[in-house]
Amino acid sequence: MKKNIYSLLLVLAAMAGITACSDDNDYQWASQPAGDQVYFNKDMASKFDISMKENTFSIPINRIKTADALTVNIAHTDTTGFYTVPATVTFNAGESVAQINITYQNEGMAYDKYVRDTLIITSVESTTPYGQTSFGFSAGAPSPYEAIGTGSITDNYWFEATAPVTIARNTENPNKYRLMGAFDALGKASGLTLDGNQNPYIELELLKPGDTFYDVTITLDGLVGYTQLNTGYYHSTYEADVYMLHPGNFTNKQSEDIFAYNYVVDYLEDGTPGRIQLAPYYYIFGLGGWNKTELDDIVIIDFPGYAPKDYSLEYDALGIFTDFQGVPYAAGVISLGEDATNVKAVVVSADADPEAVADAIAAGDLEASAIEKAGNVNVPIGDLTGKLQVVVVVLNEENVVKAMDVAEFEYYGGGANPWKSLGMGLFTDNLFITLFGPDEETTYDPDTYEVEIQENSDEPGVYRLVNAFQKNAAMLECAYTPTNFDINATDPEGVYALLQSTGCDDGGGDISVGTYGGYVVAAKGFDAAKEANYLGKLADGIITMPRFSSNDGSYEYQGVAGQAGSLFITGVDSDFKVVLPSAVNASTRAMMKSQAKANSFARRLHAYDKVDKKQLRRMMNHRAPITKDVLAR
Repeated sequence: MKKNIYSLLLVLAAMAGITACSDDNDYQWASQPAGDQVYFNKDMASKFDISMKENTFSIPINRIKTADALTVNIAHTDTTGFYTVPATVTFNAGESVAQINITYQNEGMAYDKYVRDTLIITSVESTTPYGQTSFGFSAGAPSPYEAIGTGSITDNYWFEATAPVTIARNTENPNKYRLMGAFDALGKASGLTLDGNQNPYIELELLKPGDTFYDVTITLDGLVGYTQLNTGYYHSTYEADVYMLHPGNFTNKQSEDIFAYNYVVDYLEDGTPGRIQLAPYYYIFGLGGWNKTELDDIVIIDFPGYAPKDYSLEYDALGIFTDFQGVPYAAGVISLGEDATNVKAVVVSADADPEAVADAIAAGDLEASAIEKAGNVNVPIGDLTGKLQVVVVVLNEENVVKAMDVAEFEYYGGGANPWKSLGMGLFTDNLFITLFGPDEETTYDPDTYEVEIQENSDEPGVYRLVNAFQKNAAMLECAYTPTNFDINATDPEGVYALLQSTGCDDGGGDISVGTYGGYVVAAKGFDAAKEANYLGKLADGIITMPRFSSNDGSYEYQGVAGQAGSLFITGVDSDFKVVLPSAVNASTRAMMKSQAKANSFARRLHAYDKVDKKQLRRMMNHRAPITKDVLAR
């Protein structure tokens, strides 16, 4: 077909050439059109960038004959009211070009929204068949952003990936930046498929003291604001998109202390950001989400030209060391990044705020031990006794805290240990083990096993299960730190366990568990929790907890679990139980052994002995998150 058309065009061209060269003196040329031959230039750009600070712009209109002044009628097709177009345009004598001055509504304009219109010359007698009598165009205000280079974004929770990203700066407000195509880049880097609803960019604003953000007056330098960002990740379990929200979206998190986890970590020499950290709430509207609003290093943004320093710090407590002179030390192992050269550590009461301790060390108001190198370290305990903590900090050249780690422990060398062993009791763990399973459809059943149980002599009725979760942590191959589990039964009709560490880290952070009653006690107080029947009972030496139904009635639960700032329902369709040593008898021991054998057989049958640690993380992510409507039941 293309060949035939091409041949036909050659024939027509040849015929046109013959006509043009004819010597026929009778040929009559077409006459020129009458009138001034007004037209729109066909080569004129049809997209106009306009400003929100102005409200007019002009479009040129042309004519061939210019001897006399001329007024022609103009119409346009826009019906939105955005444009106001004059009904006529006038050419002065001798002018070949006139301007159509168009007015637009600049109030409430949005960036990058271009509105279409068409101008029409309605004075037909003044037009020409050889030119355009109408002109279609669009006009809008382009985003005032200019690319400053390529940086990177790292999401250490949801996407678990690092991706390059173009960073642009607002030319009108230098405190605003955009990360162009950030979620697209993270999706590609992580291998997650996005649904197309993701925000095309992440817009950040550097907040200044005196600014108001989500009804909070800012007093600190370097805080960073953003709003509601759709990640584009469609959560198949909950059938909704996951958003990344600033904590200001939640009234109970509208405080500068929480906002302060979103800040400029480091600056470049010219005073512009080098690294920014965000601490978002990953959220599904109408359901709940994953709260990361008070954690560091969740989202890290590195700007072009920034060379990050490695101030990383990790401290692992080993126990108590006493030298030959009888001086006690908190023994531990410390790992340091190559730029962590100014490191200090101190032992303080567990009641002290670690961040306040770190600030006091940095200011020189609190004496601390200098750590010369990584490896084994011993931090003096001094005369302290009871519940204590080691606070380790890394300072930069300006004595600013760049990293901190904390480890709690108990030491009673200077006082009486209030914990007295009652002997071996029985523990049915349905809070920790039921978080995990061989797949995303099923979970492990709780089993009953022996644990040492202690009672606090200073607070009779407060019981401690020594290394309560060690058995199941070993089965799951978690990184385990010896950790106890405390239960408050000072009121036998109001028993609860607050959210506390299990000592297990599956690679996604330390996992904590508690009874649902303990969660309500922490949120609303003991009296409110007891009155609403959220608390358990101690009767005949046995501690039990009530069950609660999910909103849709599809399951029952007894506890909550936490990891990396997020809370989940746990203890699903199972029962928590503690049998104090005084109540252990032949029948309870027989029940324990029978249940242990059955669970062991089931694990061997289904090859459950070893579990992929990433699978454990996925199981945590698929647990139903705690939401306000659950607490308000």
